[in-house]
Amino acid sequence: MRERPQFSDEDYIAFDPCEGDRDVDIKCRTVKLVVARKEHPCFFGEGTYGDGHTIKPGDRYRHERALVDSDYWGQYRVCLPCMDKFLSDLRGEDDA
Repeated sequence: MRERPQFSDEDYIAFDPCEGDRDVDIKCRTVKLVVARKEHPCFFGEGTYGDGHTIKPGDRYRHERALVDSDYWGQYRVCLPCMDKFLSDLRGEDDA
């Protein structure tokens, strides 16, 4: 049984986990929530500090795609549990 999302779809789409980290020109950006048809790595599960978790078929996730520096199409996927952590931390900081 899947966990209920902690936030609204609008919250997941509006929050940009990479905001402020971009020194690139972004065009044709799309952000949407989708249901996985196959397994994908979670963007925050990858890399040095990630735990290697993946998005499983049937899970909802945030998918962002954009033309970067007019050179290539970049994209990433973030699972909703990772988005919940970021949004909870953000809201906790705002309350302090």
